Amino acid sequence: GDDGVAIKAHASSKRSIASENMLFTYNQFYYTHGFSLGSETDSGMRHIAVRGLSIDGFNSNDVHDDPYSSNGLRIKS
Repeated sequence: GDDGVAIKAHASSKRSIASENMLFTYNQFYYTHGFSLGSETDSGMRHIAVRGLSIDGFNSNDVHDDPYSSNGLRIKS
């Protein structure tokens, strides 16, 4: 599996636009890495809301290095 949702904000060589004003409500993920912000965030992120997220199963090797990574939200740097 991979990310259920991945939000990125990477600056191109010509302009920089933030990822903003997003609302994700009542989503069900099945055996994914969860809801991820990043890893490309150099243009910024703001006003992102997640409500009612449900995850059935988790599929990531990160849980071995970070036991808190199985909570469904990953912020990558």
